Amino acid sequence: MGFNLSPLIIPTAIGAGSEQRWWALLLLAEIGGKDAVEPIVRGLFDDDPLIRKASRSGARMLIGVHGLARAMAEPLQKVLLHERESMERRVAAVEIIGEFRDARFVPVLLQTLASSHASLRAASAAALRTLSRQELPDDAEAWNNWWSANKNCPRVQWLIDAISAESASVRESASRELTEICGDDFGFSSELSRDESLQVQSRALQWWQSMERNRETDPPEPR
Repeated sequence: MGFNLSPLIIPTAIGAGSEQRWWALLLLAEIGGKDAVEPIVRGLFDDDPLIRKASRSGARMLIGVHGLARAMAEPLQKVLLHERESMERRVAAVEIIGEFRDARFVPVLLQTLASSHASLRAASAAALRTLSRQELPDDAEAWNNWWSANKNCPRVQWLIDAISAESASVRESASRELTEICGDDFGFSSELSRDESLQVQSRALQWWQSMERNRETDPPEPR
């Protein structure tokens, strides 16, 4: 087992000058591990936009590369759900969660969608739209019904569903994300009509179904 460098880097990440902190936060994200979570979450709410940017990049790496979504969710949920936190920090937490585009954050966003604070409800609905690429109003019941019907579907399926959305911008955003995931645009173009996008959706769905079949027929890993 290699030597853990994180404890040596953390003091720089939370207490040095702006440029040193920037490098330290990105290095922590590269190393990974739960030691990186607290300084990166702290940086997400920093006054310095450079630190916030580095922390958001680091947070995406901790979630997407190192699989630390649950560890990241806990401190963000504390900010988001704590009534004594400033509304500015709570709304910022919602926006950050939306940027992660990770389905595991949907339940906490559904909680804040029922908030009595209009700004928090609006931010939560916007984050849910970004995360799901679905067109639903700022209505807790509508989103809870959608989640009940779709929570067992992988996010890729949500993106494929969104390729036939009424909104051209939603179709384009969903297709762009899907292309980033699989490396194929399936013939999508922003100039396509909604009816024409159905053909793209059909090709994407065939690809996804083939991926599902491959997973089902893959031989088990050797023990």
